[in-house]
Amino acid sequence: MHNFTPLTPEQALVGHRVIITFNPHERTASDVYTVGSIESAPVPGPLAATLVDVRYPSPADGTERTMPIALHNLAEANASALTALAEQHEAKAAEYRRLADQAKT
Repeated sequence: MHNFTPLTPEQALVGHRVIITFNPHERTASDVYTVGSIESAPVPGPLAATLVDVRYPSPADGTERTMPIALHNLAEANASALTALAEQHEAKAAEYRRLADQAKT
C-alpha cells in the first residue's frame, strides 16, 4: 500500500489532477483510489478542513461526479504516485484472478 502525501493548499490549483485517497461520498469504495481533477479554489470547510471541488469518475458506476473533498484526502497525481497506484491496482487484479482460478476448480 502506497502512502500518498496529502495535498497542500499551494498545490490545489484548478485543473490539476489529484489522487483521491479517501472519498466520504463513495463509502462503498473506501479502498479504491480514484484520479480526478480540481474544479475550484480551496475554501475553508468544517472542522478546519480545507475543501476543493473535485471532478472524478465514480468507482461504483463510472459516472462523472463533482464533490467537495478535503485536501487531506487528496494527493498530487505525479508520475511516481500514479505508477504506485497502477502497481497497487495490478496487484489487486492479480489477486482477483487467482481467486477466480481457485473458484473454477
